[in-house]
Amino acid sequence: MRILLDLQGAQGESRRRGIGRYSLSLAIAAARSKRGHDLHLLLNGAFPETIDQIRDAFTGLVPRHKIHVLHVPLPVFERDAGNDRRRSQAEIIREAAIASVNPDVVHVSSLFEGFADNAVCSVNQHCRVPTIVTLYDLIPLMNAKLYLDPDPTYKSFYLGKLGNLGRADALVAISQSSAAEGHDVAGFPADRIFNISAACDRVFRPLKEADPLRGATRAAFGLHGGFVLYTGGADRRKNLGRLIEAYAGLDAHTGAHVQLVLAGHMPGPQVAELQSLALEKGLGERDLVFTGYISDEQLIALYNECSLFVFPSWHEGFGLPVLEAMACGAAVIASDASSIREIATEKTALFDPNDAESIRERMAHFLANPEEVSRLRAYSLERAKVFSWDRVAGHFLDACERVAAMGIERTSAAAAIDDAIARLGALRGQHHSEMLAAADALDRSCAATPQLLVDVTELADKDLRSGIQRVTRAVLAEWGRVPPAGYTLQLVRMDRSVGTYVCANRYAATLLGVESHPDVPVVAHPGDVFLGLDLVGSAVQAGSAWFAALRRNGVKVSFVVYDILPVRHPEWWPGGGGQHHEAWLRNILACADQLVCISQAVADDVSAWMDENQIDSRATIDWFHLGADLDGSMPSRGLPDDAEQVLALLSAVPSFLMVGTIEPRKGHEAVLTAFEALWADGHQINLVIIGRKGWLVDALCRKLAGHEQLGKHLFWFEGASDEYLDLVYEKSSCLMAASEGEGFGLPLIEAAQRGLPIIARDIPVFREVAGTGAHYFCGAGAVHVVNAVKEWLNLHARNEHPSSDGMPWLTWTQSAAKLEQVLLTGETADDRPALRPS
Repeated sequence: MRILLDLQGAQGESRRRGIGRYSLSLAIAAARSKRGHDLHLLLNGAFPETIDQIRDAFTGLVPRHKIHVLHVPLPVFERDAGNDRRRSQAEIIREAAIASVNPDVVHVSSLFEGFADNAVCSVNQHCRVPTIVTLYDLIPLMNAKLYLDPDPTYKSFYLGKLGNLGRADALVAISQSSAAEGHDVAGFPADRIFNISAACDRVFRPLKEADPLRGATRAAFGLHGGFVLYTGGADRRKNLGRLIEAYAGLDAHTGAHVQLVLAGHMPGPQVAELQSLALEKGLGERDLVFTGYISDEQLIALYNECSLFVFPSWHEGFGLPVLEAMACGAAVIASDASSIREIATEKTALFDPNDAESIRERMAHFLANPEEVSRLRAYSLERAKVFSWDRVAGHFLDACERVAAMGIERTSAAAAIDDAIARLGALRGQHHSEMLAAADALDRSCAATPQLLVDVTELADKDLRSGIQRVTRAVLAEWGRVPPAGYTLQLVRMDRSVGTYVCANRYAATLLGVESHPDVPVVAHPGDVFLGLDLVGSAVQAGSAWFAALRRNGVKVSFVVYDILPVRHPEWWPGGGGQHHEAWLRNILACADQLVCISQAVADDVSAWMDENQIDSRATIDWFHLGADLDGSMPSRGLPDDAEQVLALLSAVPSFLMVGTIEPRKGHEAVLTAFEALWADGHQINLVIIGRKGWLVDALCRKLAGHEQLGKHLFWFEGASDEYLDLVYEKSSCLMAASEGEGFGLPLIEAAQRGLPIIARDIPVFREVAGTGAHYFCGAGAVHVVNAVKEWLNLHARNEHPSSDGMPWLTWTQSAAKLEQVLLTGETADDRPALRPS
């Protein structure tokens, strides 16, 4: 059974009140239950600051793609009549968004929201979905002169919500008292009201006597000796005036030894009124303490430290502070009224909330009898055990199952969206811009087939035929032919002028041969995955707000990391290359959910660097291996005019091939010096370099271009096509991989594909890729290369050189499939050994 929990009660004005705590705690307990239901959440994008907090609270309980975010035109709060049309749009959009998830039951955590904030809630007004609403109380309706009549606008809002309540299929009440109100006051059928009760969070607990929090909290609020504690709201039903009157009536001996502490935030006018009353009753300045806002830990300390907890409210939906105090082992006395008596069942601890003398007498009795206080503390701890969120969640899921079993016909997702489009279009008085905003909000709010959003920013701008761009082309070619199951492939690029991404539809038409469409803004939904496959150094910083919005909307953000060599060795890069790469790395660690490295060696390096720099990140570090078949990477074509003669020269003597951009780390200078020594020593061998000029190598490239052996035993091809590269591999005798640092080492794989032997520098990633399939050398400088070449030539002459034939490697089809698994299923590459195609 699919249950959708609308958690706006934990987002808006109620989030810091009992309603917000109850809503979140119930949802977490339901998610922790073992009944196997398919649980989804609905959050409101109008409260972005709460979305990450709620997502974090459900980590490991509800997958990100099952947390849906509602988007509506703002503002919509009902206190302002100017928002009426937008609110109508919002209600239509919300109900369509709910129907698009196809829930069997939707639960509304708090219906009476949206008067002064942008919460949106209606029940079966536009779509039919089986709906359960939490009923906390009907106090405003039962006390209309106090809560409704003074404010006609609020009264209209409240009565409108009551109309929605009547369209619910069931109510879950937080107490038997509120359940009775639902039937007796609102007229809701009794057989569709379920009392699921309530509980308090486990953080409310007895503290050890020596716990420093006790003393720190006393000091923070200037408390000395015993004190009577109250916490909660300050509106009329909380009955704080009578509490102060009762406290003032304690005899001089008792009153001199205890203060009255009113804990928690209370509006300034109400505090002033209570202070005035205290003064009138003869209380001194130190007798009454208003703490203002306090943390949960401070409240727990106050519950533990108080001589007596008093709760004088004359009407509650549940009375959570009573249970919290009991769970901390406080001696609790409370009103014999509404739901409170369902929690506090000890008759001697109850008083008449309408009689100040009754309150005073119970306070005086317990303050004067320490043994009675001890008895009450023991009772509190035992009584609190009766209430648990597991039990509440069990009753809640029972109710959901009952409603699902009613067989109520539901509006289909398609019908709901079609109806929403019609309803939005039919609203009167809309401007064109308002209709566009509503359509956009509907699009963003309704569930859709997940998208795989692949960044091609640099590639779409200019294809430099670099290694990274080659990887991007190859993977996209595979996914273009066979998109990942259950996903729509969408290429995206950053519009740097505004710092957000757009669909790279025009480039997709060129790269993948699909139909061309305009590059429109990206619309993302929960369950989508963003992949930074192309390396776009500035994108994360420029689009930081966009990436934050993606994550809030339930999109998984992943980046491919090719290496962090510029961070480890900034001396290998010009200018601030190392600083720029480190900034990029830090930025993606701040916004990503996953880094996918191109080898385990890179993954280990990233993890080590994070540990060294004490960087905390939510991102998982995974890896996969690249593919190596040229046909799979959309190879370039074309041969130079002298190709036949050059290839003949390469076949004539042993030819050692280096593939890759000429840059400091690649070892070209040491290899050239080594071959000069070998040529001088009479060795008839060739050195072939395929790679364009990079950076910090001007002198080396001038030397190559003017070398006396160029065209004889030295060959340098700056712009070789993939077709020519393939032929050079075929005619070469050995691959020379002298690089001091790599992310993967694709030339090793390309060599192994053709049975080409390998000489490689002994670095971790080459060991990972080549295993025993290469002849390794250590050490910097030409002499080590000279020795390695001589050793290899001797071994080769005896046919004892290491063979690359057994090296495992992947086609791009396999590589793209492995990346898809790591990215979309959470599997790690080491669970799936590399396979060599047959």
